[in-house]
Amino acid sequence: MKTRLLAVLIILFGPMPISVHLAAADCYTITQPHSLPAAEYWDWLIRKDSDVEFAMTRLKFHVRDRQNPKFQFKAVVDKEDESLHLLVETRYRGSISKYLNATKLFEIMMKNFSDMDVRISRISAYWVDGTNYGTFFQMKAAGASDEAAAFATWTGTQARNYGFHKVNVSVSGSGDDTRVVSIFSK
Repeated sequence: MKTRLLAVLIILFGPMPISVHLAAADCYTITQPHSLPAAEYWDWLIRKDSDVEFAMTRLKFHVRDRQNPKFQFKAVVDKEDESLHLLVETRYRGSISKYLNATKLFEIMMKNFSDMDVRISRISAYWVDGTNYGTFFQMKAAGASDEAAAFATWTGTQARNYGFHKVNVSVSGSGDDTRVVSIFSK
């Protein structure tokens, strides 16, 4: 477990010199969240010269851009219904995070949950703006069904890549208050 976490940290932060002050015991317990008190679940692993912060437990995975905390990749698995809930913000008003690659983080997150035997039966996506929202409505305007439009989004592409080939889409509200909920399942 300790080696896997170190590999994840190297992918996220780049090679770390031996002098980095992350105690081996701390790294090990982060991979064993069932042994952590709830208050410690969101302890951040921060490398002082890094541009990202990383937090991980058995059911949570969160990476954020230290230069702009608005940019983040957050995933939480609801153990009751096995739903993965994502919050991915790597673009904002024309700006793009220089440090967060959502596709790579999705891959790392799915591997992390798989390595910890976390079962994910569905991916729940909620869009009110952003790239997924824009892609969904561009596809709808071009005549696509709700399902085809949902799979054309970044989240839909990731879901399909991991075997989630069904989607239930709900569109509610109107104008600036339009919301899209897409639930991808196997």
